Amino acid sequence: MLTVVAVDPAAIPSGETAAAVTAIASFARRYECLLACAERTPGDTAHFVARLRGELPRFRFVPLLADPGAREPVDLRLLTHLIEEGAVPVAAASDVAAMPLAAALAASVGADALWRVADGPEGVTLHVTEWLPVRPGQGCLS
Repeated sequence: MLTVVAVDPAAIPSGETAAAVTAIASFARRYECLLACAERTPGDTAHFVARLRGELPRFRFVPLLADPGAREPVDLRLLTHLIEEGAVPVAAASDVAAMPLAAALAASVGADALWRVADGPEGVTLHVTEWLPVRPGQGCLS
């Protein structure tokens, strides 16, 4: 199951960053995932990925610059290769919210689900936003 996870590091309360990292790390241990990060200020995504690397030192997180306005926000061949090799791609874009970027990525890769990091009464957790229909032959990982 390939899942795109929307992450907005700047929107995570500073006291909840560890909980967000733990939630994503737990998810990444079990599922193929692609992270879609909103880069509100320079370094947001880099700092968040550094925390993930600390939690999952044997995982390979690969940052990619995304163009949310493009039909394919990232190079699909490269993305496919990274996922097939077991990496966790981290697509980041500035001046865009994480959910629209994640939705564009999910559509372009034919993802199975779209999740988001959200702050709620129980702290920061992952929430399923949408189970996407299986479309045989569509997406780069079909």
